[in-house]
Amino acid sequence: MKKLLLILVLAVMCSSVARAGDSEDAEKAYQKGDYATALKLWRPLAEKGGSSAQYNLALMYHFGKGATQNYQEAEKWYRKAAEQENEDAQYNLGVMYEKGDGVIQNYKESIKWYRKAAEIGLPQAQVSLGLMYIKGNGAPHDILRGYMWLSLATIGGDRNGQKGIQAISELLTPAQLTEAEEMILDCFKKKSKDKKENCEEIEWTKVSENEEGMISYVNFEEIKKHDGYIYFWEMRNFLEPGEIRTRPLSAKAYTQCDCKLFRIKNLSYSFYKERWAGGGEVGDRISPEKPEWIYPDPNTFLEAMIRKVCAAVGS
Repeated sequence: MKKLLLILVLAVMCSSVARAGDSEDAEKAYQKGDYATALKLWRPLAEKGGSSAQYNLALMYHFGKGATQNYQEAEKWYRKAAEQENEDAQYNLGVMYEKGDGVIQNYKESIKWYRKAAEIGLPQAQVSLGLMYIKGNGAPHDILRGYMWLSLATIGGDRNGQKGIQAISELLTPAQLTEAEEMILDCFKKKSKDKKENCEEIEWTKVSENEEGMISYVNFEEIKKHDGYIYFWEMRNFLEPGEIRTRPLSAKAYTQCDCKLFRIKNLSYSFYKERWAGGGEVGDRISPEKPEWIYPDPNTFLEAMIRKVCAAVGS
């Protein structure tokens, strides 16, 4: 039995050494411009599930090196590598969907892959994700979140991120800059060694703000339509602690929206100790037995929120 186990271990080791050797040979061939040999060596490695080989194979099809340019094949291999958390493949997949290279242009699919690579820490993906928010492509326009990602890219050494934040900072008020800086710090806390959380584990997009500095966000990725109504999660950050006894800094509500009659009702809601629904709930979740419809006054933050939610689902 021990002899058989040793044989199996040696077989695996030899296989790993062979794969490593093939990969090195493929890299050398590529550097020499012998793309046909590189393609031949990388293909079996890619077919066996090697994410680096899958990414390299995708690159060769993307730019027509060693094979006829083939966007469909490039997309296929980028996706295989991206699904194994290869951030370069995730980024390039995002580029393909943003530009419509060989695929139907799809900003939501693009931002999905940019976000994955950005969360891993790829600076160019952070720049692209930030610009998507600033332009409102694939997600509602959110200049603060865009500023946050450009800043993170700058910290990572990307010069394009630096140029972006210099231009955007001139458009922001002191209060908005403060909020953006808090978002950056919050992201660093989530990326700490202890937590290792995503900065955008839940995607909150700013939709409105009132004169007191209360900012409303909506999770557009979780919006649902049923029986003519829209259901979504809304979160509010308070500039100062709330006036109620528990003094929360944020609140989150599950909301029903009627776009035809332009009204909403909060089906349940909670208050939180910290901004971004953090620090634990303050008190119990409130779920009214018979929640009442709320009709917004004209030119209010609530009206702005309803308009953006209804526009997002085409109602």
